[in-house]
Amino acid sequence: MKPNTTNSEYDEYYPLWETVEHCLEGEDEVHEEGTKYLPMLSGQTPQEYHSYVMRTPFYNATARTRDGLLGMIFRKAPTVTPTAGMEGILNDMTLDNTGIDELAERITAELLGVGRMGLLVEYPKPIEGVVTLADATANNLRPYVTTYDAEQIINWRLERINNVLQPVMIALKEEIEVWVNEFETEELEQIRVLILRGGMYVQEIYQELKDDKGNKAWELVDTIIPMKSGQPLTMIPFVCMNSKGVGMEISKPPMYDLATLNLSHYRTSADLEHGAHFTGLPTAVITGYQAEQKGETFSIGSANAWVFPDPSANAKYLEFTGQGLESLRQIKKDKEDNLAIL
Repeated sequence: MKPNTTNSEYDEYYPLWETVEHCLEGEDEVHEEGTKYLPMLSGQTPQEYHSYVMRTPFYNATARTRDGLLGMIFRKAPTVTPTAGMEGILNDMTLDNTGIDELAERITAELLGVGRMGLLVEYPKPIEGVVTLADATANNLRPYVTTYDAEQIINWRLERINNVLQPVMIALKEEIEVWVNEFETEELEQIRVLILRGGMYVQEIYQELKDDKGNKAWELVDTIIPMKSGQPLTMIPFVCMNSKGVGMEISKPPMYDLATLNLSHYRTSADLEHGAHFTGLPTAVITGYQAEQKGETFSIGSANAWVFPDPSANAKYLEFTGQGLESLRQIKKDKEDNLAIL
């Protein structure tokens, strides 16, 4: 059993989602990825490469575009007309005080960026002694939504049931926080499998656990059968959205082309910053002089005089001339124009 097996489409699109996400997260994340987005120059030491990266700004056209489009979409607040009894749910869709407007904005931001997001409708486990509607309301026992990013929806299988193509298995990757003592926690990865078994909707929770010898293996740690009016569900209450509509299909992230051009601009900026760093300051050069002692140095400044016994000796500054950096500036500007067009 390998519940962490990924769908072939997931494997194909995951690198695209990752590229877009890194750009959306901004300069710190792009710098953190190092050579993935900015190759090391030939002969550079790790320290020189670190300086090379830190000198280079990331002109985040990707996040600005996503945020700008999001602002345009939600310039006018959405109008929601709740049905009877839904007011409380719409004001807190996820049991963490996220209302329907905020949830809609969160979903739209994901669809604009990577182009995929999933919603699972859940219901808390029953509490012993809670039997009336008033008891349930007091204990917040009512349906809620859990969101899953594209990277968390790792596998799925579709089948035609009653002539309708629908998911019969969806595997979701989750990170849960486990207390190891009163003050410290650790993150544990688990896979939540939503599956139809014999026409009945079941959730199976798998965790990668160590045996006595320290070997890890995936084990089924919990099985949940969600009920409605005392009866199990016959469908998986999971909705997957993409940039073109609703369904498990995957399309290219809307921001991918912009992100790849944004990273190309980043690399050009690195070349320009690197060139400017090494050519911007004049370099002192002495010719025709033999050092009188090993390790002899010269200080630069008006308070220091250089006196050479050989009249043919000469001192001067080397300064950068030429069009090399100017061509890089123009390429950088052209890419900024292309970013604006995209």
